Amino acid sequence: MTYKTAWRMLQQIRLAMANSEHKEFFDTIVEIDETYVGGKPRKDNEHDDNAPKGTGTGAKRGRGTDKTPVVGVIDRNNKKIYAKVALPNTKGQKLTAKQLMDILKVVSKQENNNVVMSDEFRGYDPLTKNNFVHLRVDHQHAFSDNNGTHTNNIEAFWATLKRGVYGIYHHISVEYMQNYVDEFCFRYNNRNENMFDLVLKQSVLG
Repeated sequence: MTYKTAWRMLQQIRLAMANSEHKEFFDTIVEIDETYVGGKPRKDNEHDDNAPKGTGTGAKRGRGTDKTPVVGVIDRNNKKIYAKVALPNTKGQKLTAKQLMDILKVVSKQENNNVVMSDEFRGYDPLTKNNFVHLRVDHQHAFSDNNGTHTNNIEAFWATLKRGVYGIYHHISVEYMQNYVDEFCFRYNNRNENMFDLVLKQSVLG
């Protein structure tokens, strides 16, 4: 089997993993957060803080980075995860309030006044206006407050995703990034199930 054939087979398997239904995942308390996936900055003393894009040392971390953002929503009760690669809009803007709301509305019902927990990112400001009960945690002071407001579950998933991407695949293109995100969502959501049988079933459904 050639590398090209094996690569295509794996992509088809990942497409099957993405066929799962999300509509009934989230109905009570959810956490929403974003992460950034891409190459790690190289440590190179020859580069300075003004180094151009992609040269290493000057690369920013977190919001403002050149990496690709991924937005995730996790149900606090059943620990189901839904994650979506958030590509820049037509104006080149990343993680706009509209993008975040569109992703959240795929899996969380507005009419139920669901509780949504997030950090202080201002992109989540419209949550209250969209009939969500919005609770925030300020990570500059704490990772959780006394009322149980935190985003620790979704951040734990980000750690799993990044370990897999950097440890197994090392590099993935933006074009196929959603396929890899779907793979790790599928693995996480079905970690206690027979994944082989589920992939076969979803291959037929797809």
